[in-house]
Amino acid sequence: MLGDYADWHYSVKNRLSQGDGMSFAEFSYPLLQAWDWWTMFQKGTQVQVGGSDQYGNILFGMDAVKAISRNTADEQLRNPLESELDRPIGFTTPLLTTSSGEKFGKSAGNAIWLDKDMTSTFELYQSQFFVRTPDDTVEKYLKLFTFIPLPEISSIMEEQNQDPSKRTAQHRLAYEFVELVHGKDEANAVSLQHRQLFRPRSSTSEPSPMPRTSSPPASHAQSSTSSFTTPQSGNPYASQTNFANMPNARVTLPKSLVHNQSFNKILWSAGLVSSKGEGHRVIVNNGAYVGSRPGDSGPMSDDLAFTPIRPWPAEKTQEYIIGDNLLMLKLGKWKFKMVEIISDEDFRAQGLTAPGWEEVSQATESESKE
Repeated sequence: MLGDYADWHYSVKNRLSQGDGMSFAEFSYPLLQAWDWWTMFQKGTQVQVGGSDQYGNILFGMDAVKAISRNTADEQLRNPLESELDRPIGFTTPLLTTSSGEKFGKSAGNAIWLDKDMTSTFELYQSQFFVRTPDDTVEKYLKLFTFIPLPEISSIMEEQNQDPSKRTAQHRLAYEFVELVHGKDEANAVSLQHRQLFRPRSSTSEPSPMPRTSSPPASHAQSSTSSFTTPQSGNPYASQTNFANMPNARVTLPKSLVHNQSFNKILWSAGLVSSKGEGHRVIVNNGAYVGSRPGDSGPMSDDLAFTPIRPWPAEKTQEYIIGDNLLMLKLGKWKFKMVEIISDEDFRAQGLTAPGWEEVSQATESESKE
């Protein structure tokens, strides 16, 4: 089976002979990917698609699936695959790269996600693929990423070539892609947001208001999420955070509302959710994060990491409080709160308040009277 992959063997032998290190994970990756395909092949997955950098792995997987299928000891799974229509099929697509030739992806640290919590609609619109797309590749991307008819693309490019500074083609590309992924309302909102943020300094006109999102259907009022204020809680009609409604990133809370409190209560007290129930829903949906040590071990470094909050017991909260007076919380990617923790006495003396504070104060007063 390995005989057909001389290039892979040559690469491994060449690196090892030169003293270059190779991890076990790197060496065994083609085997693991091939076995993964064989597992899926048994469930009907016949085609594997990947970028051009996966060409060798896909060839390896095809050969592995055919060899295992013909020689497996399990008679029920054994299949000679005599017909070409039954054999595994793989094909690759050209990699999309930056202007410097670097590929986009998690390993390169520049992945573009379709999930709004991972890549906001504004960042998606503004990303290098779209508004920042070089003039010499924008026509290619219009053909790859949109359903605009080819004659219309030609007209867009004519307008683009008349005045490249307006970036007409890039804005159309960004708008069409955001609309395709997130819908027309999101595309209109982010397009307007971009124009307002990057309008000429000489402009004295009032910024245009953000467009209103579509109203929820009447049945939504009966939904358990209708009162929730964040998309992360499962309410699709909750407003997204944008330049017009960005909340203050700082909040002060008394010690009694943070220490030994569960995170769904802290999210509520910090003003990130409308209720403790919504806080719990956000946590269950993996939409809430807490500032932590990278890898959640060792001393805090200069690089801040965020750990997904789980339905932990209240005692675990202490592990994420920095210096006994700071807690950092985040919903999705853009809603952030830096919680400063002070004593209950100082909080009361400053005349501050927060969700949950009144009941804590009443409980404290009752205890003092007893």
